Amino acid sequence: MSVQGTRTLAGLGGAYMAQVGAGIFVPFMTQGNGFIAIVLAMLARGRPLWFLAGALLFGACLSLTTALGAVWTRGAR
Repeated sequence: MSVQGTRTLAGLGGAYMAQVGAGIFVPFMTQGNGFIAIVLAMLARGRPLWFLAGALLFGACLSLTTALGAVWTRGAR
């Protein structure tokens, strides 16, 4: 895929996320996840399976922090 095609897909994804996913534009709505993707790409060194494994690991860790935060606030009542 060309660089222009990648830019186009990234722009469409961002527009979709801002308009359909959240309904409004909110600054910092991705919370730096784009930088995590850049780091994963550098660490994977062109190996798609390594990138997938790293993305799953980061995603699981981010979901775990959200779940633990919900459990923590429920227990504080």
